[in-house]
Amino acid sequence: EMELLTWLARMSRSGHLTDADMNDLATLFALTTSATLLLHFDTNRQLCSSHPAGRQGLPEALVDQARHAILQHEQAVSLQLDRNEPLHQSASGVCDTPITASVLINLRCYDSINASFVIFLSEQAVAQLDVTQMTLLEKTVEQTRTQLERQQSELRLKTQYERLRQTLDKLHQAQEQLYHAEKLSAIGQLAAGIAHEINNPVSYVMSNFEPLDEYIQTMISLLKLHDEFIQAMQNGDQQMGHSIREAIMKQQISADFEFMMEDVFSLVSDSRKGLQRVSEIVKNLRNLSRRDSMEMVPVNLTDCVQNAVKIMGHQLKNGFDTQLNIPEYAPVTGNEGMIVQVLINLIQNAIHAMGSEGTLAISLIKNGSNWELAVSDTGSGIPADVREKIFDPFFTTKEIGKGTGLGLSTVYSIMQNHNGSIRVDSEEGKGTCFTLTLPALE
Repeated sequence: EMELLTWLARMSRSGHLTDADMNDLATLFALTTSATLLLHFDTNRQLCSSHPAGRQGLPEALVDQARHAILQHEQAVSLQLDRNEPLHQSASGVCDTPITASVLINLRCYDSINASFVIFLSEQAVAQLDVTQMTLLEKTVEQTRTQLERQQSELRLKTQYERLRQTLDKLHQAQEQLYHAEKLSAIGQLAAGIAHEINNPVSYVMSNFEPLDEYIQTMISLLKLHDEFIQAMQNGDQQMGHSIREAIMKQQISADFEFMMEDVFSLVSDSRKGLQRVSEIVKNLRNLSRRDSMEMVPVNLTDCVQNAVKIMGHQLKNGFDTQLNIPEYAPVTGNEGMIVQVLINLIQNAIHAMGSEGTLAISLIKNGSNWELAVSDTGSGIPADVREKIFDPFFTTKEIGKGTGLGLSTVYSIMQNHNGSIRVDSEEGKGTCFTLTLPALE
C-alpha cells in the first residue's frame, strides 16, 4: 500500500503517464490485493500483460471471459464475490487454486476506457481484503483518471495552440500582403504624376546635350589646332606657328570661349541636379514599394513626414499650400515603411478631397508620453453617415476601379500594430483632420 501511495505521489508530479507507468500500476494492484492472477488490458481491450509476469500460455477462453466481464461492468472498481461465476471457475483451473472473487477496474479518461484490470483473488486474499484497501483502489483509480484527463487536455490544448499559432502566422502573412498590395495600389495612383515629375528633369538634361555637343566639337577643333601649333614650334616653323596661333584666336573669339567654358560647367551642374532629382524620386519609390518586414525599430517621425511629402511633391506643387510644423526629432518605435504608407494614404485622400487647390497642414507635437501627428486639409469634409464607415475594409465612396476601399482600413490596422490610434474630425464644407497618436520613445 505504501508503494501504491508513493506511485500516486510520483504520478501527480509527472507530466505524462507512459505504458511503463501503467505496467507498474498493474504490479502494485496485484501486490496490494495479494492477487493470484491479474490481467492488464489496453484501451483496445487487448491483453498487455499478466501478473505474476512469469505466467505464460493463458487460455484464450479465459482472456475472452475477462474481456467480456470488463465490458459488462462500467463502474470504476467492481468487486465480484460469486465463487460460482464462470470466470472464477475458469481462472481456478488456470491458477491451480480456487478463485472465489475478482476485482474489475476500468481506468477512464473522459468517455473512453484507457486501461482495464481483472484481479483474481483466492479465498485467503478475499479474507484479507478490507474496506481500506478497496478505498485505496478507488482513490488510486480516481486520481489516475484525473491525471489521464489532465494529460489529454494538455495535449489537446497544445494541439489547439499549435493550430492557432499557424493560423496567426498565416494571418500575419496575409496582413503583410494586404499592406503591400495597398502600397502598390497607392503607387499605381501616383504613377502618372511621377512619370511627369521624372520627365521634367530628364527633358531638361536632354535639352542640355545639344549645346554641350557643340561645345565639345569646338573644344576638339581647338585641341587639334593646339597640337598643330606645338608640332610647328617643335619643327622651328615660325611662320606656320604664327598662322595657327591666329586661327586659334579667331576660333576662340568666334565661339566666345570664355562664355562657352562658363556655360559648360553650368550645363553639367544643372544636368547633375536633374539626374539627382530623378534618382531621389526612384529611390523614394523603391523604398516605398519594397516589401517591408514587420520588424519594429526606433524611427524618427519627422523623417517619415518629410519622405511622404517628397513622394507626393509632384501632386502638391500646383494649387496647394503645404504647411509643415514638425520638430527635428520625434522618436517612436515602429516600421518606417508602414508609417510612410499611412501618411501617403492620408495625403492622397486630402488632395482628392480638396480637388485642385487648398491647404494641407501637417503638425507634430508631443502630448505627454505620446506624439500626435495631425494631417488636415481644407477640402469638402466627410459626411456624418460616411464617417462611421471609413475604416471598414472595402468601403469606398469612389467610383468602381478608382479605389480599393482598403486604404483607411490598412491605415487603421497599421496604427493598431504600432500600439497607436487614429482619430478623424471633419466638418462638411470646411475640411478634415486625421490625428495619429503613437507612443513616444524616450
